Amino acid sequence: MFIKWREENKPIPPECLKELRALSPFVSSKPRKWSPHRWYAYLAESKRIEGKPRQAVMYLGSIPARAMQGEDAEEWRLFWYKVNCSLCLAYVDFRTYQHAIRGIGTRVTRPSDEELLRIMHEGLELHPTWYKNYKAVRNAVIDRMNFHLQ
Repeated sequence: MFIKWREENKPIPPECLKELRALSPFVSSKPRKWSPHRWYAYLAESKRIEGKPRQAVMYLGSIPARAMQGEDAEEWRLFWYKVNCSLCLAYVDFRTYQHAIRGIGTRVTRPSDEELLRIMHEGLELHPTWYKNYKAVRNAVIDRMNFHLQ
C-alpha cells in the first residue's frame, strides 16, 4: 500500500461542498470561498489481475495547497479529520494505518498523537447528525481510533 497524490485546480463538487459547509463550525464561523487548488490523497494498493497491473484506490481527503504546511490551521485540521475517518471506516489494519499516516506526513505537516485525538473528538462533536448512518459511522470511528492510538 502507498499514498497516491493528485493535484487539481478545479472547484469542489457540490456534494463535497455540502459536507464541508456542514462542518463549517469546525472550519470557520464565517462563510469562505473554497480554494480551487487542492491536493487529493488516496490510499492505493497495486495488484495484478489476469497478469495486468491494476490499482485499488481509496479516497482519503483533500487539502488546499496553502494549508499543506499548516498555514491554514482550520483546513489542515479538517483534512486530518477526514483522513482518519476514511482510514477508520475502511477498517485498515494497524500497520497500514501507520504507513498511511507516515506517508501523508511527508507532504502535509503531521499532528502529534494528542493533537490528532483532540482533532478527532472536536470533529466528531461537530459531525452533522443528518449524515447517512451517523451513529454507526461515529461508533466505528471512535472504536478504530481507540484501537489505532493504543
